[in-house]
Amino acid sequence: MDCVVISWIFNTISTELLDIIHAHDGVFARVAWLGLEQQFLGNRESRALLLDAEFRNLNQGDLPIDDYYRKMKRMSDALANLDEPVINRTLVFNILRGLNERF
Repeated sequence: MDCVVISWIFNTISTELLDIIHAHDGVFARVAWLGLEQQFLGNRESRALLLDAEFRNLNQGDLPIDDYYRKMKRMSDALANLDEPVINRTLVFNILRGLNERF
């Protein structure tokens, strides 16, 4: 079973990631998975900081109101996935703050 899982992992990741986790001979599925997890979770805090700054500075500009709202909502959901949830009040205030002058 380990061979099936390791084959799936190796065939679904980029070459760069493959080089990172395949540094040792005889890699097991668990070792590969933990290597991938560390690669991505290690960047969680910096990703959350960058996304939060983007979220708080987003303005509607020329976007239609529906697209603007969806983009804000996607960013809010992405922050929640990074364990940095945005409360509804903050989401609403940020949406209102970024509206263009027509509104």
